[in-house]
Amino acid sequence: MIGAAALALAVASPRATPVPGPPAPSVLRYDLRPGDHLVYRQRLERGVTSASVDSRSEVEWESHVLVLGEGGGSWRVGLQRNRTRAELLRYREDGHDRLDSERRAFAEALAKRGTAFAEANWLTPSGTALLPWAAAREATSERLPFFHEVEPLPAAAVAPGASFASTGLLALEMRVAGLEAVGGEECLRLEGQASGLVVRHWHCPGSGTLGRLEYEARYGGPGGVEVEERYRLERISESRGEAAGAWLREPGTVRGVLSALAAADRLDLPVEALYRRLDGADADVERLVLAVAWRHRLPPPPADVLGRLASSSSPRVAALADRFLAPSPAPSEELARLARAVRSNEEPPPWSGPAEPGWGRKALLAQRSPAQVPGATLRFMRTGRFRGRPYVLNVPDDYRGDEPLPLVIVLGGGPGRAIPTAQTARSSLEPLGVLAVFPQANGMWWEEEPAAAVEALLGELLAELDVDTDRVTITGFSNGGTGSLLYAARLPYRFAAVACLMGGGLPFFERDTPIDPAAIARIPFLFVHGARDELIPPWASERTAKALRKANPGAVAEVHVLADRPHDVVYGRDDDLTFPFLGKYVRDPFPRNVALRARSLDHARAFWIEVLEKGGGTAEVDGSIEGRGIALRTRNVKRLRLLLRRDLVDLEAPVRVTIDGREAFKGAVTEDPALLLRSWRETGDPQLAHSAEITLNIPARSGS
Repeated sequence: MIGAAALALAVASPRATPVPGPPAPSVLRYDLRPGDHLVYRQRLERGVTSASVDSRSEVEWESHVLVLGEGGGSWRVGLQRNRTRAELLRYREDGHDRLDSERRAFAEALAKRGTAFAEANWLTPSGTALLPWAAAREATSERLPFFHEVEPLPAAAVAPGASFASTGLLALEMRVAGLEAVGGEECLRLEGQASGLVVRHWHCPGSGTLGRLEYEARYGGPGGVEVEERYRLERISESRGEAAGAWLREPGTVRGVLSALAAADRLDLPVEALYRRLDGADADVERLVLAVAWRHRLPPPPADVLGRLASSSSPRVAALADRFLAPSPAPSEELARLARAVRSNEEPPPWSGPAEPGWGRKALLAQRSPAQVPGATLRFMRTGRFRGRPYVLNVPDDYRGDEPLPLVIVLGGGPGRAIPTAQTARSSLEPLGVLAVFPQANGMWWEEEPAAAVEALLGELLAELDVDTDRVTITGFSNGGTGSLLYAARLPYRFAAVACLMGGGLPFFERDTPIDPAAIARIPFLFVHGARDELIPPWASERTAKALRKANPGAVAEVHVLADRPHDVVYGRDDDLTFPFLGKYVRDPFPRNVALRARSLDHARAFWIEVLEKGGGTAEVDGSIEGRGIALRTRNVKRLRLLLRRDLVDLEAPVRVTIDGREAFKGAVTEDPALLLRSWRETGDPQLAHSAEITLNIPARSGS
C-alpha cells in the first residue's frame, strides 16, 4: 500500500497552506486520502437543433467526491451528483413556440430519472481510472461521460508550455498553458482540442485536486441533429478526515458511498450501520444497501425487515430481498471444476460423462465469472480487428458472477452509437435486473463490419460474463430494428426473442439479400411502429409478421402500430412493450424441428445442423428428429454435419438418418466427452455443446 503522503506532489503541503506551482518541470499527482470530501458545482448548457426543432436547456448539479479507502496504489472513490436546477429555456418546432408544452414533458422526464446520481471507481495518483466509467450519466449528452472530477494527468514531469498525450477516454493531445489562480491557489491550466471539442482543466498542485474543468463541444446526432454544449465544473469546498458512516446518513452523499462499497473488494463499514439505512424512507437507497450486502455476501437483514422489503413496490428492492430469502443451490464440485477449466482455457480434469439430458443447464449454472462494476459503463472490445471498439455494458446491482443472468443486445438508431442508446434505454432497463450491451455500429447495422463486430462482442461477453444463454435477446430501433432482424437470421440458435422497433423488416432485404422467414419463424418476434412513421412505413413490420406466420402457423409475431406516432418509437416511448416482451421468453436449445438457410458458410449453423460445403445459391436444410430417426430435406448442400447429444436423441441405440427420403446413415454413434467440452468452449454455451457428430456427404441429385 502506498501512503498518501508519498503520493502527493513533492512540493505539496497540507491543503490548509496552498503553495504556488514550481517553474521547473514537475510530476503532477493527486493528493487524496481516506476521509477526503470534495464538493464541486457543475453546469451544463445544451442546445439541440435540427430541420424542425431548436431547443436550449440548462442543468446544474452539486457533486460530492468521497474517498473511502486506499490500497494497491489507488483510492476507492464514490461520486454523488445531486441535481439542483434544470430548466428548458427554448423549444421551437417548425417555427412555432412549443415551450410551455415541452416544459411539462421535460419535467416529467427529469422526474423519472430522479435528482441524485452516483458512480464509483478506483483511481490512481495520476488520475487513471482502474474501472470503467459510467456511460449513462446524469444528463443526456455524448460528451459528458468523458469528463470527471478527477481527470488524468501526464505521466512525466511537465512545465508550462509542454505537451503530452492524455490517457483519458478521448486520448487528447494536451498542452500545459500556464499558471492561473483558482479558488485562491495557483493551478496549472491544461488544455486540448479535437474536432468539435475544446477542453480546459486546472490541476492545483498545492491541494492535489482538480480546481476547475470546462469544455465546449459540437457534434451531430441521429436524424441530422446538431448538438452544442458548454460545461463547467468548479471546486467549491474540500475537507479531510470525515467518516464514511456520516456520509451514509446524509441524503447528499449516501448514494455515492454505497456505490463505492458495491464496487469495492471489502466493506470497511459495520454491517449494522449499513442496515440502518433500510428504514423505508427511500427505495433507491434500500436497493443500493441490499446490492452492497449481496455483493459482499453479508448475513441477511433481520427477518422482519427482509419480509417488508420483499413486498416493496420497487421491483428491484423486492427482487434483491428475494435473493436473501431463496438463494440459488450450489452446483456439484465436479461440474464446477469442469466449468472453470472450460472458461479459463485450461486442461479439463478427467471426465468421462455421459452428458445426460439436462446436463447443459446444470453446466450453465456451474459457470462462474468475476464480479463487475454495476451500472451502464463504457467498455472497449478486445477481440482481433475490433480491439478498442467502444460499447456500453449495463450490469445490474446484484451481479456477482455466480449466477447466470439474461442478456439483451440493444442496437441504436441513426448512426448506431452506444452512449446515446444506453441513455435512451436506461430508465426502461434499470428495474429489470438484466445484463444489457449496447454495441457501436460506426455505420449501418446491416453492413458487414458492424455485424461482424456484434458477433465478436457476443463471443467476448459469453466468455467473460455469467450469461444465461437461454435468455439472450436482441432489440433495436430504426436502423437497429432492421439490424436485429438480420442478426436473428445470421444466428438463429442464439436468441430467445427479438423486438424490432420501427425497423425495415423483411422488405428491406428483399432486393439484395433476401431473408427466408422459415429460418427465423421459430423465434418470438415483437414489432412496434408508429402509424405516422414518415421514414419507415409500418407496413414493413406488418408484412414481416405476416410472412413469419405463413412460414410457421405457430409463430409468435406480435405487431403494435401506435396511433398518431411518427418515427419516434424508442425505449421509454414504446408503450412499455419491448422489454416485458423480451423477458417472457426462454430459448429452447434442443428444437426437434430446424430450418437452416445459409447464403455463406460463415453463418451455416442452426442448432444441431451445420452445412460444411454448399453449391450455388442459398443452402437449405429442413431437419426433424423423431425418436431415434433424423430426417433431412436439402437443397444446394454438398456436405453437412449433425451435432448431437442425449437431449436430442437416444445415443445408446442405433440412429437412422434419411436425406431427401433416402437412408444416409444407420448405426451406433460414439459419444466423446472431450468433444463436448471443446464445443462448450468454442460456443461459449454448454447448451449448444455436442458430444457426438455425424458428417454426411449429400449425393449430387439431392443438391445443386
